[in-house]
Parts: sequence; structure tokens; C-alpha cells
Amino acid sequence: MDTHLRPPGFSSSPLAFRQAWLIRHDPLRFLEQLAHQHGDIAFFQLGSRSFFLLNHPNFIRLVLDDRQDDFVCCQGLLNPQPWPAEDQPTQPADIRQMLEKASPRLIETAAHLAASWQDGALIDLQAEMGCLANSLPLIDNHLWRMAGEMAACALTWTLALLASQPELQQRLDTEICTALAGRLPALSDLEGLPLTRQMVNEALRLYPPSWLVVRQAVSDTLICGYVVPSGGMILMSPWVMQRDARFFPNPLSFDPGRWVLEPQHGLPKYAFFPFGAGSQAALADELLQVAGPLLLAGLSQNVFIHGRRFSRLPGHRSFAVQPSDLLRPKHGMRIVIGRKSLS
Repeated sequence: MDTHLRPPGFSSSPLAFRQAWLIRHDPLRFLEQLAHQHGDIAFFQLGSRSFFLLNHPNFIRLVLDDRQDDFVCCQGLLNPQPWPAEDQPTQPADIRQMLEKASPRLIETAAHLAASWQDGALIDLQAEMGCLANSLPLIDNHLWRMAGEMAACALTWTLALLASQPELQQRLDTEICTALAGRLPALSDLEGLPLTRQMVNEALRLYPPSWLVVRQAVSDTLICGYVVPSGGMILMSPWVMQRDARFFPNPLSFDPGRWVLEPQHGLPKYAFFPFGAGSQAALADELLQVAGPLLLAGLSQNVFIHGRRFSRLPGHRSFAVQPSDLLRPKHGMRIVIGRKSLS
């Protein structure tokens, strides 16, 4: 096998100083630049390790689905480590059944949390959603706890994005008032909350809880005609993929309307994979698609401020991101709360 056959990249030698600094201090920008400059498959070397960034859904599907036995799961970018053994996955039908039983409690928890927010109070959404995450795991294992944290991240970003969209907030308020008429949401209300569902999906697109998926080749292999040596690291980034204008026109715009059609219509698999891959991704996806819109409705039902439910504190860097285990706000997410008038 010709080990000299490599895709384009920054260099076949160790990274230059600026790229080495970026990968440590701003890995999202590093991955964006790598994809922008070198296309659908790109190479770089970090120490003795070879890395390959895949930036097309078809290539990602090749690794995660078609030839998944040729790779092992890893986590981390600077020092990738094997992913710990997953708990026994829960089947989608079982998840839906659990949510049907647990959703009243989950929604009541969200509503009580929102009720504790005082008019004019300054709160940290990240911390508040972290409290909510404790109620989301329906089974006490690592898989469910991770899915609960992903759901809390997604709700944090959704509410933060709404803070700067007063017209969308008004439309959301109209939808919730029409569908619920003052009562708490239930599973049967999902079909009547299309905009709420679209807002959750669009927030997941712009700020995916899982920003990087890593696989390691177990032996020399070929991807798209390029050699990946044994031990080579394959990187796939929902952050980069979901901001690709080929699949999402005007990709940096928060536009829930792009989800009027269901995601599977017209989008290739892995153009949108905000929870990464594997059992935890499947669980988080089911949890967010069912419980996410209901929790968003429950949280925002009675909270309002000058025609805007959530108002970011002026000058606060609300959208600075911290790509760690999950994609979290770097400086917290402080907002000012106002109560909706009941009169």
C-alpha cells in the first residue's frame, strides 16, 4: 500500500506555529480553516499522529456506517483516547415509551424552574439548564446522563438564540398560546408546535452539542482513494458540516424556517448530526426530538420581557463557545428575565 498517498492539507510535516496554536486554543476555527482551504478530505500531522478531516456526508457515512468495523471510537482532539464501553443501548421504541410515562414530570420540572425566575432577574442559562439536566436521565447510567447533558446544552443555545430574535419570540408565543391555551404541554401537543420544533432543530444545527466525532483506523485502509495508516485518526465535525453552505444556504443565519420540511427530506445523512454518532447520539436525538420542544414550551410559557421573552445582557459575550466534552458557552449565558403579564 502506497503510504505516500495523502490528501491535501496544511503540511505533511508537523503544524506551523499558528496552526498549532489554533488547534489548542480555537479548534473550531482550525477545523473551519482546514475544511475551507482543503476541501472534503484534508490532512494534518500532530506530533507522530496523522489526522484526516472528512467534510462531506458521503465520506462520513463511509466511516460511521458502511465500514464502521474498520475503526474504533475515540474522544478528544489533542490526545485522542479510546471511548469507554457504552452502556447497553436503549431502543427508540423503549425511549418513546419511557418519555410517554415521564414527560409530565419533566415538563412540570421545567415549568417550576421557569416559575422560580423573578421579574428582572439576571440568571445564567447554562447553570439553570444544568439543573434541569438532572431530571432528564430516565435510567441512571452514563448513556442517559450524557444524553441529558446534551439536551441541556441544546436548550441553552436555543433560548440564547431566541434572546436576539424578538419577532421569532412573538411567533413562538402565538404558537404556544394557541396550542396550549395556558396549560402545560403534553406529548399529544407536538404536532401543534411546529415552530417550536423548528427552533430546536435550528439551534442544534448552529450549536451542536457534539462538535467533533473521532475514529481511529485499526489497520491500513483507503478512504476516497487516500491511504489512512493503521492508527490514523479520522475527524468528523458537526460544527463544520452543519455550517456548510452546500447543504444549508446562508449557513450562519438562525433560520428555523429551513426546517419546515422534516430533516430527512433533501438532506443527506450526516449533513446534520448534532449529537455525533453511536448509542448516545441516537438516545439524545430521540430525547430532543420528543422532549426538547415540550421543554422549550414549558420553560418559555410564562416568561416575557418588553415583547421579548429573553434579553441578553448588553455587552456580554453570550455566543463565545467552549468546545470541551460538549459545546458549551465559554463565559456562561447570562440573560435578563421578565414575567409575562397575566392580565
